[in-house]
Amino acid sequence: KRWTNDIEKILFRSSFDTASDYFKLQRTPKDWKPVKRGVYYDADLENNSLLIKTDSALGSGKEVFVYFYGQDELMVGGVVIRFTKALEYRLWVCSTVYTVF
Repeated sequence: KRWTNDIEKILFRSSFDTASDYFKLQRTPKDWKPVKRGVYYDADLENNSLLIKTDSALGSGKEVFVYFYGQDELMVGGVVIRFTKALEYRLWVCSTVYTVF
């Protein structure tokens, strides 16, 4: 079973996400929404793309940290993007290492 089929909500992790400023789903209005960390947002990622906006710079050490949730708000995965010397990402649950974009 592909985990993307289960995603119904997203959450910007309040204790780790230091970089996400705004987000929108591709099929929502053009307005960017300010990120409120620790809040569940409805997000059918099977039919929508998630876009995240930040002013964070490479080398800042900041992170985008988004969890993906399925039914009953059970975590099914996530993504972490780190602003180190090089931009790196990690697929939460699927991998334990960071990869340079």
